[in-house]
Amino acid sequence: MNTLSKAITATFFVNESGYQEIERIWKENLRNGGKPTAGQHLAYMILRGKNWRKAFTPITNTKKLANGAMPYNWGLYKAWYNLSFALFTPLLVEDIHKRVKQLIPEDAHLTEGEAYKDEAKELASVAG
Repeated sequence: MNTLSKAITATFFVNESGYQEIERIWKENLRNGGKPTAGQHLAYMILRGKNWRKAFTPITNTKKLANGAMPYNWGLYKAWYNLSFALFTPLLVEDIHKRVKQLIPEDAHLTEGEAYKDEAKELASVAG
């Protein structure tokens, strides 16, 4: 699963305008110089029903790989464990974290890992 349907994400909001409001808040935050964390970006993608994996790319920096970085979905892994809905709190139901964690498996960041394993091995061998 890479996305949640609008029928599901609609249940995350306290009212029907929540979906449009998160877009407005997100844009306003960026216009005012806000620098969202990976966890906030992931929350935004989940709330909008977008493919959250597309926002995080595999690591290809050979120095990072040589120093033990996980080549695939490391950013998504870190974002998942720092998931933050704080920017949107007034618009969301109280148990948002619980609902999202029930719908998206804890290892969701790894499910595409198979696609990167060969590439990761190749990058690791080049790195060191």
